[in-house]
Amino acid sequence: MEGTLRRNRLLRVYALMIGVCCLQSTSGTLDEELWPNMNLWGCAESVLFSPFSFTGPYNAERTEEDYMSEFADLVSRELARIGIGSMGVKETYDSANEPDVLITGRFITIDQGSRAKRALVGFGAGASKCDVELTAIDVKTGATIFLLRHAKMTHMFCGADCVSHELKAIARDIGKQLRNNYKQCDRGLPLNQSPEERQNRVLRNGTLTLESNVDNADVYIDGDFIGNSPLDAFAIEDGNHVVRFEKQGYTPWARNIAVSKGNSTRVFGTLERISPQPQKTTTQEPAP
Repeated sequence: MEGTLRRNRLLRVYALMIGVCCLQSTSGTLDEELWPNMNLWGCAESVLFSPFSFTGPYNAERTEEDYMSEFADLVSRELARIGIGSMGVKETYDSANEPDVLITGRFITIDQGSRAKRALVGFGAGASKCDVELTAIDVKTGATIFLLRHAKMTHMFCGADCVSHELKAIARDIGKQLRNNYKQCDRGLPLNQSPEERQNRVLRNGTLTLESNVDNADVYIDGDFIGNSPLDAFAIEDGNHVVRFEKQGYTPWARNIAVSKGNSTRVFGTLERISPQPQKTTTQEPAP
């Protein structure tokens, strides 16, 4: 009787651990996600993958080039669902075949684990893991559109090629997020618009007037350089944005600014000059 109870308790604990492992490996939430220029993602009609770097542990059945090609193909299939074409994986491109978006990245971890440990030991031993980071660059402006990082881990059976299994899951989760954030194209406020067109644009978004006590200061919004002060009627999505002014010889100025739809917000950055550090002087003792 005691032996049966002990065995049942062990089975319940084992089942709970399996459930936790499976939950970890099937979560669809991305591990890291930054969208400094989400508005530019909606302008993308074509993407090109630049070969990813491999920066961490590598333990797999196939070559790095094989997995790079497979992952790019998996993400391309997801993008095709929203009409974005893929130009494949290339190290360079010419102006006649310029993509809208360049996707670079790195494989942080590629580890197929140990099939024997997963089968014989269990409890998380021999788990396979893939960890991938992607960065998308808008080719026309050089602005960063997004930076995504996602990892998958399998503690149990994952087929003949665990790395391929993990990459499929990562591409599926990333593809879902890319589809969700693919919205209307917005490249900012063109300078040649008429006053009526500019006003209509303001009503759909908000605008910022960016000034500083020092002329020609570098202006950044959410980490991206947008120009030099003063700037007038810069169109931007409503919400909170980090505005920063920088100039050599001055202390940077940054604030979190709330932008509301249809309104213009004036931001004035006050940069303080950095005082030069006094130089130390040494007095030499006269020679005896």
